[in-house]
Amino acid sequence: MPPAWPPAAWRQSCRAGARPILQLTRSRSCAWLPGCCTHRLAGMGPRRPQLAKGRLPSLGSVPMFHAAAHASLASRGLEGLGGAEGGDVSQMRREFSAEGLEEAAMPRRRHLSHTHNLRGHARAERALLPAVPAAPLAFFRTWFDEAVRAEVHEPNAMCLSTVSSGTGRPSARIVLLKGFDERGFVWYTNYGSRKAQELDCTPFASLTFWWGPLDRCVRVEGRVARVPQEESEAYFRSRPRSSQLGALVSEQSRPVEPGVLDMRMETLRQQYMPDGVAEADLPEVPMPDWGGYRLEPDVVEFWKGRPSRVHDRLVYTRPLDGAQSEWKKERLQP
Repeated sequence: MPPAWPPAAWRQSCRAGARPILQLTRSRSCAWLPGCCTHRLAGMGPRRPQLAKGRLPSLGSVPMFHAAAHASLASRGLEGLGGAEGGDVSQMRREFSAEGLEEAAMPRRRHLSHTHNLRGHARAERALLPAVPAAPLAFFRTWFDEAVRAEVHEPNAMCLSTVSSGTGRPSARIVLLKGFDERGFVWYTNYGSRKAQELDCTPFASLTFWWGPLDRCVRVEGRVARVPQEESEAYFRSRPRSSQLGALVSEQSRPVEPGVLDMRMETLRQQYMPDGVAEADLPEVPMPDWGGYRLEPDVVEFWKGRPSRVHDRLVYTRPLDGAQSEWKKERLQP
């Protein structure tokens, strides 16, 4: 019997220049620009059939994808989505399960609040959550554990949104969560980067987690501050040496000419990872202007996709600077 869906990983091998343009269903079917040769599962389930150039898969191979969207895309052809004219994606829809917020998997193993070395874990058994927790951290931990066990690709990936104090313009990027507890959510970055400069000037941010295969999203808002230097250094020293060099080699968000970073990296490797030297005898990599931020949440919203766009939303709030205050929770209309 093949393992339960979703698969552990995708493997794709495409000729140079092939580009994915949209995901049709949870993980099972993708439409590709002409030139894509193969897109298959990593040893799980049946091999995905080859698609003829310029053709979409049949309706039978995209069970979660709305028929109207399939017909619309098929009538335009694949080229209609990727060209300079843009594309009509107004009919793209998918159906959601009827499962509500409370119908989450209870964690069966140790909690994974430290995500430094995230690896695959077995899929958890499903169970009804007897009651919505009084505080959001327990709920987040339950959902995060389930995302890990469901083998969602990089479940600790999150969209970090910041705002420029000078222009008021928002910016967003994907970063990796590296830990969470009662104090908040932690990630690491170069302190000279754009996001760090914006956070230092406007110390508020939003985090968004999207776990598509589970139809779940979590949004977190709050005040941000740098973590203590000793905490940042302890994490930096725990990273693989090559990752330490990667942080050292880059002046994040600064312009660079092609090939310059590769040359710098090779120079650093020769200096800090020379061949024939035992790891215990390697020189210590100097820590750059780099470290962690912690977001202390005052708003945490849980979203669960449900049929007919009648989605489930539950939001926890507490006063700003109210770390010791009780959380208030209420449901929101979708």
